Amino acid sequence: MSDERNKSHSFWITALLVGVPVLYVTSFGPACWITSRFDVRKPLGFVFRPVMLMWWHGQPPRQDDALDRYSRLAAAPGWGMGLDVKSGAYDWGPRP
Repeated sequence: MSDERNKSHSFWITALLVGVPVLYVTSFGPACWITSRFDVRKPLGFVFRPVMLMWWHGQPPRQDDALDRYSRLAAAPGWGMGLDVKSGAYDWGPRP
């Protein structure tokens, strides 16, 4: 019985270790879409900082393009990632 319990725990630990990062990255697109509709950018920059850093550094370049397309898929027209002239950093927001 103990062996069955260990197998069950192993399955759930593995599922969490794989599932949580996958859900985190896949929720980036919907978060971009929501922030573009309600114009609340600060939470996006705080929660998804690791994803945005990966995007800004473009490693690898194909990943950079995929994130760009995914973030704009259902975003408000004119929104995207770009260089903020005031701060000199990349951010998500309306683009001229």
